[in-house]
Amino acid sequence: MSAHDAISRLGAGVSTKPDTVAADVLQRFVTDLFQFYGLSADDAAQTARCLVRADLRGVASHGVGRIPIYTERLRRRLVNPRPALRLDDLTPVAARLDGDDGMGFVVAARAMDEAIARARSFGIGFVLVHRSTHFGMAASYLLQAVDAGFAAFVFTNASRAMPVWGGKVPLLGTSPFAFAAPGGDLG
Repeated sequence: MSAHDAISRLGAGVSTKPDTVAADVLQRFVTDLFQFYGLSADDAAQTARCLVRADLRGVASHGVGRIPIYTERLRRRLVNPRPALRLDDLTPVAARLDGDDGMGFVVAARAMDEAIARARSFGIGFVLVHRSTHFGMAASYLLQAVDAGFAAFVFTNASRAMPVWGGKVPLLGTSPFAFAAPGGDLG
């Protein structure tokens, strides 16, 4: 499907409210768009799920508004649209995932799947990732674990964005980290 066809299809889900598109329509559009840029159907759908979910959760800074950044990185071949992910088992509970410079959404989701599989068998799972790219909203991967009945930590590095106290030159990244645990019925 061409980008033009995907944009035309998007119009079918636009509401009468300005700037409002049904989530499922947006999901299909974003999936089609990333397939146009070379991602497999599954990887494009994973990327779209993460971006749309961020917007639905009110995290617009990590939602579909970032599509131009990601598509530019794909166009310039800074991101590998068809990575060959390689998992190296370090111990029964720990592994390292080589992301082959793929979309961070795809790499992080696979890493969490692997951590969950280890946790099912051994009570804990730990997967390190290298050679990946921006993975968006950390909650996407936490929710994978929570939906499977596990608590999880997700953390990543970040580009230099802030100077040290009193400094003028960016030196530190934001080093995002997140935690989630399944909860019971509060009612």
